[in-house]
Amino acid sequence: MVKSSKQQISLVVVVVVVAIILMTIAGVAMTRSSLGDVTEPATEQDYKEFTIWMRQFEFVPAVISVEQGEYVRINVKSADVTHGFYIDGYDVNVKVNGSQSESFEFVADKAGTFKIRCSAACGPFHPFMAGKFVVRQSPDIMPLLIIFGAIIVSVLLVGLLAFQLWWRNRRN
Repeated sequence: MVKSSKQQISLVVVVVVVAIILMTIAGVAMTRSSLGDVTEPATEQDYKEFTIWMRQFEFVPAVISVEQGEYVRINVKSADVTHGFYIDGYDVNVKVNGSQSESFEFVADKAGTFKIRCSAACGPFHPFMAGKFVVRQSPDIMPLLIIFGAIIVSVLLVGLLAFQLWWRNRRN
């Protein structure tokens, strides 16, 4: 009888380990499939669009916030003189002549806070013309779900084993 109890415990341990491995593999596969094809062109609905007015010596609005991985379309307009729109850490540098506008698109692929600067000398306070481009890191809850699922399966299997042992001992 003792030998069969040890065998049952060994079996439950093996099943728990296999369940954890399978859930991890499934979670990785689901995470990869949810990322989609990043080479696929964005549609009009996919873009998060902003209109930024540039005037001596400010950007309006001064802060742009997006989620990492979002497609961004920015329309920059000058209210007075020639300005430049430059985002540190991104390949974005657009010049706009006075009273004109330009549009450009890119993917916000780097998380963090990046400084927006005017890249065209626009007057005496040009060095102080700055804003922020904030890219929030997208939360990835898949690993937490995998761990939580593995814990639940483990607890259920151990509970099942305990119940079986209790039931057998009760009958004897």
